[in-house]
Amino acid sequence: KKRREKLRLNKNFSLPEGKKDPIQVLKVKCPICRYTNIISYTLKAKSQKVISTYFQVADYLEQSPFIKSEFLNHAVTLCPKCLYASDDKASFIGQEKGFPTTIPRFHKYIKSAQEEREKIIEDAYGFKLSIEELSKVFERPRSFDEAIITYDLALHCFIIEGNKSSKNLQPKEAACYLRKARLYCNAEMPEKEAAQLKMALDSYLEANNHEASIKVNYIIAMLYHHFGEDKKALQFIQEMRTEQTDFKEATEGNARVMALFKKKGQDLWDAIKDG
Repeated sequence: KKRREKLRLNKNFSLPEGKKDPIQVLKVKCPICRYTNIISYTLKAKSQKVISTYFQVADYLEQSPFIKSEFLNHAVTLCPKCLYASDDKASFIGQEKGFPTTIPRFHKYIKSAQEEREKIIEDAYGFKLSIEELSKVFERPRSFDEAIITYDLALHCFIIEGNKSSKNLQPKEAACYLRKARLYCNAEMPEKEAAQLKMALDSYLEANNHEASIKVNYIIAMLYHHFGEDKKALQFIQEMRTEQTDFKEATEGNARVMALFKKKGQDLWDAIKDG
């Protein structure tokens, strides 16, 4: 009982006078176990100024009359019943929409690994949590520790989905590692931050083996530069400068994205060369 008293079940969120909330609350359904009325958080349009200085991870700045958003803590949607989690809102089903008639093959593998996700929760708290407790614990506002748990659960699901799906899902997995690294960076925990960045780098390298992307190339170059491996960073930037690689953005005719990341790559090239 004493251990359960430490759970943050009675949360309060209030706005300063004259301010607006940038986060919108949605209700969604779980595609794995079909649980309904799951709380999901999304940012309201034009409520924040978005910058991406940390490996293309979005950071949010206050834009009046909205308060500054701690959206990174709330980006993962979590099903309290089966513990399916994802920071991709498209992974869940809108409350008013019906369930698809065709079930993706990887769903059964995620469903069968529920005990592994329950173990993540049990390791974090020292005991199992009920559906009702899980619903309340991960409501807003989420603490740093609560946010980290949701990313651990999301990564567990991404890894299973990536192993069992024909799609190249490593970029989603890698982006999840980067967001988790950003949380550790904000908490000034450099060793744990570095571990997540290395996991992101490995995932992005694997992603590029499946399907080359100029955006992924750029992030790989940034990560190599961060770890002091400038020779490898320059190799990836050179691919961007010469376009010798068949990047998916070029194949799709996305000239704007190609131009954007070629410029970013050139800026990083110049910064490395200038020392």
